[in-house]
Amino acid sequence: LLCDSTILDGVLGIVGKRDVTIPQQLLTLKQIEYSGKIKGRLDNLNLQGAFSSPLGVLNVVGIFQLDMHQKRIAFAGDVITDDLDLNQMLPEKELGKVSFSTHINGTIDSTKQVLCEANAKIKKFEYKGYCYRDIQVNGQLDSNKAQGNLNINDENLKLELNGHIDWVKKNLVDIKIRIADFVPAALNLTESHPNLRIKANTSINLRISKIYDFWADNLAGLIKVDSILLQNNDEEFTTQQPVKIIIDNGLSQKKQERSLIVVSKIRTFRLSGKYSYKSIPLVFKHILHKSLPTLIEKPQEDYPQDVKIKY
Repeated sequence: LLCDSTILDGVLGIVGKRDVTIPQQLLTLKQIEYSGKIKGRLDNLNLQGAFSSPLGVLNVVGIFQLDMHQKRIAFAGDVITDDLDLNQMLPEKELGKVSFSTHINGTIDSTKQVLCEANAKIKKFEYKGYCYRDIQVNGQLDSNKAQGNLNINDENLKLELNGHIDWVKKNLVDIKIRIADFVPAALNLTESHPNLRIKANTSINLRISKIYDFWADNLAGLIKVDSILLQNNDEEFTTQQPVKIIIDNGLSQKKQERSLIVVSKIRTFRLSGKYSYKSIPLVFKHILHKSLPTLIEKPQEDYPQDVKIKY
C-alpha cells in the first residue's frame, strides 16, 4: 500500500476535515480484524479479504478510486456473510443471525454529493426465533433522496414494498406495500391468533422528523389501506373500500395534543391526547376487537389512559 501527501490531502478535501464519530454499536465489538490483500495506491485501491469480529465474518471484494482532477471518490464491491450475529451489536435482542450477499457501488464528490446503489439478497434473517428466507432489497441513495424496494417471498410472509424518502422536503416518506400473505402467529408475532392470515394493499405518505425512527412523536400525514382481507378459522372479513388514517402531530396547536382519525366503511373514530405513537398499535387492537370480536381477540393489556377515543 503506497500513499503520499497529495493523495491524503485529496481524500481529506473530499470527505471533509472534521472529526468522525464512530457509532456506539461498532464500539461494542471491541476488536475487528482484517485478513486479506490490499493492492495499489489510494487513487486505485483493490481490496480482497475478510473482516472478523464477535459478530462473525464479512468477506469483501472491492475497488476504491480517487480522481484528483474531478475531486471525486468512486467505490464498488461485494460483501458476503453467513450467520452474522446481529444480537451481539444491536439493542434489539430479538434479532438473530443473518446471511446475505450485497453488491454496492457509488461516488462522493468534493461538494459532498453522494450517489450510491445497492442490491442485496438475504438468504436468511432471524427475528423473534423465526428464520425469514428469500428476501431481496434494492436501493438508490443520493444527497436529496433515497428510494428502493423490498421483496419477501417467505412461506409465511409474501410482501412487496416500494418506498421513496425526500430529504429536501422535510423527510417526506412515500411508501406502497402489497401483502399477498401474512401469518403473524407463524412468525412468532402473536400467540392469540394462531390461524389468522392477512392480505392488504397500503400506501403511506408521511413527514417524519427522525427518519430512522418511524414512531417519532411528531410524524404527520396519511396512511391509506386500499384493500384488506382477514381470515381466522372459518371467519372472514374483507373490504375493497379504502380505510384512511389521518395523523396530526399537534405541533400547530398550543396544547400540542395529537390526533389520529380513521375513516372506514365499518367504523369511523378519532384518537386524541398527549400520547406516544408507540401506543397506537395496542389501541388499534382494542378497536378491532370491538369491531370484529369473532376475528380479533381482546388484548390482555389495556391501552394508555392518555388516549381518548371518540366514535
